[in-house]
Amino acid sequence: TTVDLTGNQLTKIRHMFCSKLRTLILDNNLIDDCDIRQHDGLYHISAVKNKLKDLKGFENLKSLWKLNLAENQIASLKGIKNCPKLECLILEKN
Repeated sequence: TTVDLTGNQLTKIRHMFCSKLRTLILDNNLIDDCDIRQHDGLYHISAVKNKLKDLKGFENLKSLWKLNLAENQIASLKGIKNCPKLECLILEKN
């Protein structure tokens, strides 16, 4: 299942749960707080052009393969851990 929330002026993502969620697209929002660690079935997350400053809330995503966080304000990789399948991490223009 894919959820695309592009361009909705969202500022926070918290306590969202969908057990069949595999792809989450959060591009072009105002998100500065994203806690999706309960979604261990997620395979791909894209949160391009937001206001994220760190990777808190992205831990323990055991199925995550691709994480695209380009064009945010990320200064540290602190917070991302226990993502054993992560192969593609995109952080350009941070």
